[in-house]
Amino acid sequence: TDVEGEKFDKIIVLYGEPPYAEFNGDRTHLVYHQSDPHSLEVLRAARRTGAAVISVFLSGRPMWVNPELNASDAFVACWLPGSEGYGVSDVLWGDADFTGRLPGVWPLAAAPNGEEIACGAGGTYSSTIMPVSGSSSLVEECEFSYDDNDVILPIFVNALADNIIIIQGDGTTVAVSDRMRQEDSRYLRFISDHDNNVHFSFGKNGTDLTHFRRNDARIKFMMRVNDAPKNAQLFIAIKSSQTPIYELKADDMLTRSPGHWVDWSIPLYCISPDAGSLSCVTVPFAISASNGVDIELSNIRWEFDEDSTDYDCANTWAGDAIRDPVLTPRSL
Repeated sequence: TDVEGEKFDKIIVLYGEPPYAEFNGDRTHLVYHQSDPHSLEVLRAARRTGAAVISVFLSGRPMWVNPELNASDAFVACWLPGSEGYGVSDVLWGDADFTGRLPGVWPLAAAPNGEEIACGAGGTYSSTIMPVSGSSSLVEECEFSYDDNDVILPIFVNALADNIIIIQGDGTTVAVSDRMRQEDSRYLRFISDHDNNVHFSFGKNGTDLTHFRRNDARIKFMMRVNDAPKNAQLFIAIKSSQTPIYELKADDMLTRSPGHWVDWSIPLYCISPDAGSLSCVTVPFAISASNGVDIELSNIRWEFDEDSTDYDCANTWAGDAIRDPVLTPRSL
């Protein structure tokens, strides 16, 4: 977006999927800009300069990129070139013509059995496989609802969500582990009673999650307790820029079926009964524990489920909600 106001003949925009392997790249849809809206903003800003815009798209599969195609005068699907980057630069700078052909169809509709670019198609400098380029000719509205965040907020489901980072205190160690798939869980070891917390964070920017102010809103996760000293403590928390962090003291989680994976479901109001705290959530899941606690976490998310809860508390959604004795604000 810093290109506006500048003069260029051509602008090359390189973007695409982050690296992944095996199951970590699984998606419920192929709509690219949901996970990377910034690149689309850059493409549109580049077009406003009047320069020719060349998209260089990296991906491990065909994806629905109609908005990006509309914002481009040329679109190069590079797949994952690995060590063969010179081959990409050769065709970009005109030292060689394009000879690549699609190994499968490329979707132009965001629903099954819609319009597509045929398998085996491929453009060159003298021909194109698109009917029109750079003229907003392709439909940009999805034909199905691809955004699940109004019913589920994935935090760490098989892999860390694109907008989540892990921030750990000095009193913890965090490593990858495997539950059902490669690296689909995290191993946490608490090695001190100070700075002993792990945040699954949105980073500096808070997110408005007020639509989760519902009685059936739950924080869900799976946990396996590998080791826990007698009388060890465990806290589950969320953090907002609007209020202090609120936490649920959940020591009993350490003693239920140690050594086995256990599903947990906690009403959101048990942790943060003040709905105002959801208007700018910075940490949708945090955990801290006593020195010596050794656990693994997986499948962390917020979702709606009126039939599932493992905790009852006296709280309800209100600005002056009753604070259950186990619910205490404190700094993590």
